[in-house]
Amino acid sequence: MNTATMIPTKTGLMERWHITRTHVKFYNKVLVSARYKAPLTMLSNTRGAFNHKDGFKYLIYSALSEVISQHPIISVVIEDEVSPIPEWRRVQKICFEDVVEFYSGGLHDGENEDAWILEGHEKELEGRDEMPLWRVRVTRPILGEDDDEEGIFGFTVAFYFHHAIGDGLSGNAFHLTFLSALNNLLSDPSSISNAEIVPAPRLPLIPALEMGTKLGLTWWFVLKQIIKAFIWSPLDKLLWTGPPIKNPPILPAVGDQKGFEIEAGMVKKLVKKCREENTSITALVAVLVARKMAIMNPTYSHFAGTIPFSLRKFTGHSERDMGNFVSNVVPLFSSAKRTERGYISCVSPEQKSDTGTHFEFKDTDLLSKDKILWNSARETRAFMAAGTASPKNQMVGLLGFVKDLVPFFLKKFGQRREYTFEISNIGVVDGGIGAEGKEGRVTFDKVLFSGSICTYAGPFEVMLATVKNGWMTVVVRWEKGVISDEDGRELARWLEGQLRGFDDV
Repeated sequence: MNTATMIPTKTGLMERWHITRTHVKFYNKVLVSARYKAPLTMLSNTRGAFNHKDGFKYLIYSALSEVISQHPIISVVIEDEVSPIPEWRRVQKICFEDVVEFYSGGLHDGENEDAWILEGHEKELEGRDEMPLWRVRVTRPILGEDDDEEGIFGFTVAFYFHHAIGDGLSGNAFHLTFLSALNNLLSDPSSISNAEIVPAPRLPLIPALEMGTKLGLTWWFVLKQIIKAFIWSPLDKLLWTGPPIKNPPILPAVGDQKGFEIEAGMVKKLVKKCREENTSITALVAVLVARKMAIMNPTYSHFAGTIPFSLRKFTGHSERDMGNFVSNVVPLFSSAKRTERGYISCVSPEQKSDTGTHFEFKDTDLLSKDKILWNSARETRAFMAAGTASPKNQMVGLLGFVKDLVPFFLKKFGQRREYTFEISNIGVVDGGIGAEGKEGRVTFDKVLFSGSICTYAGPFEVMLATVKNGWMTVVVRWEKGVISDEDGRELARWLEGQLRGFDDV
């Protein structure tokens, strides 16, 4: 170990949560991948310095070296993972052969990409007490096809990481740093190194979430949570959250996913429409998914979403910082003809009652122009804004009251799930597409965000990521054996159709 990092560093609240959750095999890791394009001269430069086979490998290694030097959290391992308060230790060095895997096949379609992403998710992060808590998978460029005629070559870099070392935005931070490193190597090919082992940086770790901002809790908020957890929590028989958590469960849970892409022109139309309606894409997707839940489950009328959001605006961290700085809001949706107080309407023209007949509405203009959708999307955005306006009374602040998280997780077996679905959006990241003066530079035009299945989570998870002037990707995830593949793929198909349906609006 480095002498500067011999003393272990205590983990923060969210870090402990994710460490314990992975320890009991309730969750594996997060993924953010990016599709890169680079000038062919960059590849020829590496071949000039090294042999034909290893040139691309050393290009990737050299860029990763720069990422490692800037983000100290990706050089940590977990000390005493089984304890209630595990700690971080810094590794002395990182061997790329242990954490980087090259893939020779091309990702020519969505099905192939989904399978490739899933393959990476299923591999457990082993040796968490001695190996870095991340892995990288890279597709080798296939020359003689596609883009190389334009003087460029393409490849995909998938960054898988333990949720304790980063939130979704941390995946963006990785790729922004990696992109900058590649462009530096393009400008100075002599800095490309054949080093396969690099030292860990001695930079101090970024303070945990609760060290960066005060997660204040009012007594009324705490009292409500105590009553809900230990005294009285009424069972909502109208709420659909899928089947109970398996007991005994399959650990880790086996997931599946179906992704789709929305091209840049369509993304701009969606953003414009959402701005006109004073809402956001995240809020819109939440309402659309709630609508589909009502269509698929007509005997239920209540659906609970959970939407993670970043607390970085309170902690002072930027988009280039890696760490875990999130909380979540829980909007409740209702498909009843008269929306109850505290709920947001998810009624839709396609919805049927539990008798199999379509609902009838007196205000046909309201439904035909689908004003209900945009009203609900505005309400959802307003709900999100209220829940994210302050670091006070956030659920993450309650983690300090849980002394041992292992029993907390294990008692969930056989229990009802809390949510129907999750909507997680890591926003817009700048991959250098269409930027002035960026010709002849390395760029990425697509980012994909995905996570392992959480054993106790809601039946569906929808994850979004967008590149500025590039593609928006949407990934629908579900647990096999909890949701049928048919239903999972149907949600993805339907959601894509709904989003593309705004093309004529």
